Amino acid sequence: MDCRKVKFIFIVVLVLIFSNAYAITLDLSSIFSYGMVLQQGQYVPIWGSSAPNSMILITFSGQEKITKANEKGEWVINLDPLKASSAHEILTIKSSLNGEPLKRFQICDKSRVWKWANAQIIDTNKVEVWHETIANLVEVRYAWSSNPEGANLYNKEGLPASIFKTRN
Repeated sequence: MDCRKVKFIFIVVLVLIFSNAYAITLDLSSIFSYGMVLQQGQYVPIWGSSAPNSMILITFSGQEKITKANEKGEWVINLDPLKASSAHEILTIKSSLNGEPLKRFQICDKSRVWKWANAQIIDTNKVEVWHETIANLVEVRYAWSSNPEGANLYNKEGLPASIFKTRN
């Protein structure tokens, strides 16, 4: 395996690039409606369309699921089997920034030379960060300036992530 291709995965406390400003690019299948009843004890598929390659987050009944839309913008997420309940639950679906890559991440190796990094969300609480020329990552930082223009990492509530720095 080429060391230059080694990617560093780290956990971000407040992660997810989902912003309500981009919800217009998200469409839920017309089969889903207000007040519908979902089957208990079965996996429940939820599907729709969005911008191609965008990330989709669904929150329902304590579950949080994430997927990526395909090249045509189609996506499907399966909720885990649900227990019977008479409680009213709200299904929340959010879309990422039209598949736009995360910005304002920097990484360095032991030389302490900071380089702009590639970054992508790989799970509900994980971001993968890498640079083609850095094999042995030492530190990662995000939005490291007083006015980080273009920073686009958001938590699941749609709030921007705070500036942070982490060491390997």
